[in-house]
Amino acid sequence: MVQLQALEDFGAASGAGADPFASVETTFAFTSSGPAAILNQIAYTKAQPYPEITKNFTDIQPVLFNTMRITNLTNITIDYLFGTATFANNATLLAQILSIAETTFKPLQRNYSTGITLQAVPKSITSKAALTGGNSLGLDPEDGNVIWMDFTLIWSNEADDVALNAATETFLTQTVQYTKSQGQYHSFLYSNYALPSQNPIASYGLTNQATLRAVSKIYDPNQVFQKQVPGGFKLYRN
Repeated sequence: MVQLQALEDFGAASGAGADPFASVETTFAFTSSGPAAILNQIAYTKAQPYPEITKNFTDIQPVLFNTMRITNLTNITIDYLFGTATFANNATLLAQILSIAETTFKPLQRNYSTGITLQAVPKSITSKAALTGGNSLGLDPEDGNVIWMDFTLIWSNEADDVALNAATETFLTQTVQYTKSQGQYHSFLYSNYALPSQNPIASYGLTNQATLRAVSKIYDPNQVFQKQVPGGFKLYRN
């Protein structure tokens, strides 16, 4: 709970404009055979170690390892497959979502690794776009301080595909149902974290989706990027 409270407090402080240079993602990881672990991924865009706004995280003890350093993006870039949901930054809510994940995946007798990364997105960030006319993603500072969840699942045995894919869909569905029941759900889906079965473009809202399609037809009248470029999420989805 200390970790979850630190995440909520960070969102509140950053949302109030305390420090626009910090970003925090907290991953709760567990495997079918190993203990749980918590990973705090702290980014700060100034060349300053251990900024005050992240103190609630860096002061937590004990620490298994610490790789915090001043570096560049090329040294830390890696690839993942994701599933996502967006909801309010509330420690009690986040604890229940982690419980849903554990209940869904722990009983599975499979060899897998999974992680849930909770990225704090304070209203101090979404308010920037509001000052220049809004954004095309449907994000609004009135939504408050939110969390973008990045769910990651890794396994190697093809025989586990059906069971683990079904568990992932179950977890995401139950997470959405629960956050809706608490009045703390947000429809936005971050495309970089989305499963192929999710539709992040539609999550931007009908008005934004129509605007994006109209702009696309102006600058790409033959719809090359929509029809001839493979992969990715398209503005038109069958």
